[in-house]
Amino acid sequence: MLQTMCGLRSSDSRTYATLIDLHRHGLMRYLLSLTGHRELAEDLFQETWIRALVRGAQYEGNASFDSWLFTIARNLVVDYSRKRKYQSLDEMNEANEDHPSFEVEASDPSVLHQLEAKEAALELRSVLSTTRSNYREVL
Repeated sequence: MLQTMCGLRSSDSRTYATLIDLHRHGLMRYLLSLTGHRELAEDLFQETWIRALVRGAQYEGNASFDSWLFTIARNLVVDYSRKRKYQSLDEMNEANEDHPSFEVEASDPSVLHQLEAKEAALELRSVLSTTRSNYREVL
């Protein structure tokens, strides 16, 4: 841990390369689980390492490096979520690749579907009434 702390404070490129190799898969999985979107997770992954590089001198070794790194990542996700939260309703209704459209689905069938179902039931009764009884019984 002391070696990690010294390497971060001196911005040693070998220390960063080693840390990235050790933590890249876990960090990426963590960001994917929080965001649910690969492209966003990749962007936040890069931003996390940039922040770790810029703020490496702030790492004091009180907690493990991965805890410190994952805290940076989580804070970036929270910041992104806050920015996303203040979208207008019009933007939320517009679907794009990253985010599905925001639409509230009705739990009851629409009036049109109700009318179509009634018409289909009436037509079925009409056809069944003209069918011979032994075939009607099978149906």
